[in-house]
Amino acid sequence: MALDDNEKGYTSLLSPANASKEATGVEDAIKNAIALGLSVPPNGLLGVEWDKDLLPYSFRNQVNDGDRVAVFGRWILDEGHAYDGNFRTEIHPPLLMATGSVQQEGDNLPFTRVLFMSRPYLVGQTFCVDPKNAYLDGTDDDGSFWDHLLEECVKVIGPPVINILGIGESWKVEAHPKIKSFPFRGSHLLRFVVRPPQPQPAPGPVGGAVTTNYRLAVSFHFVVRGGCAVEVTSSATDTVEVFVALNHAGYTPPPLPNRKERNYSRQELDELSAGSGIKILELDAIMTGLGALTGGPIDAAKVAAVLSTGIKTDQYDPLPEIDVLDKGNSLPYVWADSVPVGKGISVSDDQPYPIYGWLEAKWVRPPTPGELHTDVGHRDKVLR
Repeated sequence: MALDDNEKGYTSLLSPANASKEATGVEDAIKNAIALGLSVPPNGLLGVEWDKDLLPYSFRNQVNDGDRVAVFGRWILDEGHAYDGNFRTEIHPPLLMATGSVQQEGDNLPFTRVLFMSRPYLVGQTFCVDPKNAYLDGTDDDGSFWDHLLEECVKVIGPPVINILGIGESWKVEAHPKIKSFPFRGSHLLRFVVRPPQPQPAPGPVGGAVTTNYRLAVSFHFVVRGGCAVEVTSSATDTVEVFVALNHAGYTPPPLPNRKERNYSRQELDELSAGSGIKILELDAIMTGLGALTGGPIDAAKVAAVLSTGIKTDQYDPLPEIDVLDKGNSLPYVWADSVPVGKGISVSDDQPYPIYGWLEAKWVRPPTPGELHTDVGHRDKVLR
């Protein structure tokens, strides 16, 4: 993600590792950003990582290179991306993202469309022994992946007997990731500013000497879970403001999707970390860690045999697809300074996202008194 100019200090969020040519895809991403006319500071681009399958296709398919993006989330140093002695900085993962693009319909003036998407779940950085405890904060916390992996290996290689088939299912190393009980904690009030892609057009003549000023119009639809709220208002003739309130005190988290067991081989795990410069199951590092943990010699052949069977972990069913551009219950275009309270907003706990939705803002010439009865562009039906 190419950051705004440094007048607001955003480029201080970057690490030298963000521009490293060793990182897969970074060099091409910087070239694409420059080709789009975006300003790229010497430290490169800010990484943004999100669990792909927690994003609906209707959102992913509408976001393109060059879109303007506002991201709210955890700013981190990612130790999984180390280059030239530095860690890459990222927003990982976003709590809420808004993406803006310019749309055009026929010969009408271009307008701005903004899509909003939030995370339904937050995967933790620790693991549990019993997957039944995965969604319970503060219960059965067995440490980070490395610490948990070593403890699991100790459990498996401890007994002196291995069945004649190799490693039985009861001997397999397991890694069940913890998932935070809430996708967010605390109270958050976020403000987004939306404007049309061009300044207010000059007044246009209508019916001889009659002229009318263009006015800002807005249409939107948001879906929120209980404990979340959205308000749309206007603070200037060219500005729409969207306020999003998230408070875990009044929030009921969605249940986890159905869980299945999944076995990852060493090769599959290493492919997941491709481009990071590390191997998840590096045998030499594991042997060193086990030796330090147990204080004694380790049977390398036994450890290799255990890890050759992979790691048993969890795989959850995909989330039901939603339409982020759903027009149902949407607020048709109204003047931005006259948005009716509560309209265009649906409250539903039958979907897992704290908030998702869309908003469009455009310039519209108000109808003259004579046009109110001619249905020109349907303005008399949707703008009052």
